Amino acid sequence: LGAALLAAAIGFTVGRVLGRDFVAERVRGRLARLDGWFARQSVLGVVTVRLLPIAGFGLVSYGYGTTGARALPFLVGSVIAAAPTAFGYAAIGAAVSSPGHVNWYAAAPASFGLIASLVLIHRWWRAERHRRLGPS
Repeated sequence: LGAALLAAAIGFTVGRVLGRDFVAERVRGRLARLDGWFARQSVLGVVTVRLLPIAGFGLVSYGYGTTGARALPFLVGSVIAAAPTAFGYAAIGAAVSSPGHVNWYAAAPASFGLIASLVLIHRWWRAERHRRLGPS
């Protein structure tokens, strides 16, 4: 977990130093909304992105650095997401060493990512609905 935290911090810092100004100057329209979404997300948003197979760990860290995301929620979410992922890798490794036995623990990271995604989608849907319909 320490190595995951260090790797996340380095990737985020590189993205912030090398890419944030470039991205901030060019975001318009939907990209600006996406950048705003990253800036508003808390630890749960980071955990969701980390647990979904979107891109490698380093690329996600760099990408977050180029957005308006805050560093502390990003790092906390990265460490939380690294725990089940490390556990899943260990379970998959154990399954390879003993073929024929299904290890259901290997599905834990994907399950956590799915649940976190559903929560975020529900929150987004409610916010959009509230925005469109106005206050009741």
